[in-house]
Amino acid sequence: MGLPASWTDTPSEPLKNVQGPEGGHAVPVISRFYGIVVYMNYRDHEPPHFHARYQDQEVMVEIGSGLITGSFSKRALRLLVEWMELHGETLDRNWVRARNHQPLEFVEPLP
Repeated sequence: MGLPASWTDTPSEPLKNVQGPEGGHAVPVISRFYGIVVYMNYRDHEPPHFHARYQDQEVMVEIGSGLITGSFSKRALRLLVEWMELHGETLDRNWVRARNHQPLEFVEPLP
């Protein structure tokens, strides 16, 4: 299945809402790196978390605890956890912004 072409745009392009997985509602992408697409849903359920897709795999990651639900390759998961540890404060701010349906901040990708 793979990611839609709009999900793999270069990270230097402005972030935009894209069609969600399986043709669902549009979701705001907050970062892209190494083929991983990270997004948050507006007004999503607690606890604070974000979603990520890599190829045909998807995970949900709790921001505070780091608890991961879903499946990623070991390499992709290692990169995602490293990214999350670097950007915890921005992710916290984005969670509040998403709950208030405000525009989300861009989160720098891994180099």
